[in-house]
Amino acid sequence: MTTDTKAIEQAVRLIVGDGVTELRALDSVTASDRWPHTESGYFDDPTKLAAAVGEIQSAKGIYIVVNPVDPALLARASNRTRKAPKGESTQDTNILRRRWLLIDADAKRPSGISSTDEEHDAAIERYRSIYRHLKDSGYPDPIAGDSGNGGHLMYRIDLRTDDDGLVKRCLTALAEQFDDDVVTIDQGVFNPARFWKLYRTLTCKGDDTSDRPHRMARILMAPNPIETVSAELLENLAGEVVEAERPQSTKPACSNGQAFDVEGFITRNGLEVDSPDPWTGNQ
Repeated sequence: MTTDTKAIEQAVRLIVGDGVTELRALDSVTASDRWPHTESGYFDDPTKLAAAVGEIQSAKGIYIVVNPVDPALLARASNRTRKAPKGESTQDTNILRRRWLLIDADAKRPSGISSTDEEHDAAIERYRSIYRHLKDSGYPDPIAGDSGNGGHLMYRIDLRTDDDGLVKRCLTALAEQFDDDVVTIDQGVFNPARFWKLYRTLTCKGDDTSDRPHRMARILMAPNPIETVSAELLENLAGEVVEAERPQSTKPACSNGQAFDVEGFITRNGLEVDSPDPWTGNQ
């Protein structure tokens, strides 16, 4: 895996600043461990984080937590990586505050593979449509990125970790307006401890083929300075959610009669799963 450590360091400084973040590499191979595994560590030094990425020989994907992490977690693995112990992924309760509204436009395709050039281009064009919509609504410029398979927008925000579901409602509103049969907006990136693709690292879903190549994640635009989106603008976006009659919840019930919250269970336990694929009717 060829890495530009200087560009990685710059990306981390831009997004995380001087705060603490977790670096997490999935299905990674290192010189000390040739068996694919999750490599993880906590960093408050972007230079050391970039150097640690340079030691990873291959990985399915490399990610960071973009919201500020409790500095106490540095004691798990301070400015270094190691094979991630089970149950030690960053949790929502470890996040100090929400600093980013994350928007991920991704092409519909089978899980575990890269996008084609046509799918990739469609996802990039979709994030541009969202950018124009939000710009017309008074939003400042975001960081815009290419995930390797789709398009990213990162808007600076300043909210409590418990935001009363505001970020989730914003993503729902965008999905209702911009989802179609080609590209969808990932509504699963609302939780505070969400991992996000580390720019200037390679995205390696599936095999690197001529029609579905591995691509480098990269920043396409970064304003200077980065302005913070007001709570009022966020509420306005959340208010665009279409209120329609929905059937009674079909979530499986727990023994106490309450519905089982699958998304909450995944978040609380730090499980590494992809967002659900749309139902196609096929068995």
